[in-house]
Amino acid sequence: MKGRKLLAIRLVKWTSVGELIYTAIYMVLFALTINLLSGEPFMGVFPIEEWVDVHSFAQSMTQPYKDLLTAMQIATCFYAVLLMILFLALYLLEETRKGYAVWGLTSGGISTVLIVGTYMLQFTYVRSAIASGNLDGLDRFILYNFHSSVALVNMMGYMLFGGLASIFFGLLFEKSRWLSIVKGLYIGYGVVCLLCMVLFISGNFNALIIWFGAMAIYGWSYILLAFTYHKKERSYMKNVEIEV
Repeated sequence: MKGRKLLAIRLVKWTSVGELIYTAIYMVLFALTINLLSGEPFMGVFPIEEWVDVHSFAQSMTQPYKDLLTAMQIATCFYAVLLMILFLALYLLEETRKGYAVWGLTSGGISTVLIVGTYMLQFTYVRSAIASGNLDGLDRFILYNFHSSVALVNMMGYMLFGGLASIFFGLLFEKSRWLSIVKGLYIGYGVVCLLCMVLFISGNFNALIIWFGAMAIYGWSYILLAFTYHKKERSYMKNVEIEV
């Protein structure tokens, strides 16, 4: 039991560090590759232009833009897996409010499957179809056609189920100095995600810009989690040594 708790504490600490690194990398890649407002370069290079048709998108899939897009998608897959590990560790540490933990873990699991699944579809089917020139009907499966069902499923992973998981796990954090801030960040981020989901469904794709800003603020929670659970790890180790 003690070994499992120590492992969970360490998992929270190190997955938080990993998510912090991801957030920094993703923000840079996002700024380099995407402009959702006007189609003009966000930072001067490699924008994802406003969706026209599948042929225009296929022509845009060239280096170095393709390399940056690939890096962003790979980073996001790691993010989803790390976040699921983080949620699992928080679930294992919870002793009294298991209901919130179960709902959070379930929502997080669905979020991970949807996010990774839609990116795997881009890596496999979409890219092979573009390479072979088989573009008929492909627009329905391209993530960056925000009118496609795949884009909706991807955003459900991020905003709907990711938002719900963030709220449920946010409710679990104890009222300590730093974890109270983490609690607010988790719940606030979850609420923003749900609101962005509503905007996205209604066709307002500026919701992605709002979500991006919320994610940047939410990234501070990883710093606080890593710091807090590092202290928890040291305290737990001392208590174990005293008992021995």
